[in-house]
Amino acid sequence: MGLPITIDKALHEVDMGDLEGEPQDEPENIKLFTSIIDNWLSGDKTKKFPNGESFYDVKERIDHVTKNYLVDDKILVVSHATFLACLMGQQLKYKDSIFELFYHAAEEENTKTKNGR
Repeated sequence: MGLPITIDKALHEVDMGDLEGEPQDEPENIKLFTSIIDNWLSGDKTKKFPNGESFYDVKERIDHVTKNYLVDDKILVVSHATFLACLMGQQLKYKDSIFELFYHAAEEENTKTKNGR
């Protein structure tokens, strides 16, 4: 593509604080993760992961990326799912995040897998 490469720490995934490095399949970790995301989706974007970020913390990084990188015609952004969903949501003017579009679909798929379907 002939584009310059820039590494920016603002593109990291959501800082999940105490959940970082913990098993993702532990029921208490799943419950904590889903409760934070559910809060974000229901409008309480101030809710933070314990010792981690809130939606507004992520939004601050998104604003940095928008201001500094989304000004060119040719750009390739490489990051992580939640960050990219929030970024795309802002660019598409879809509430604050399109994360909800695939979050609930992933929950449904996990339920089907657990039920043996």
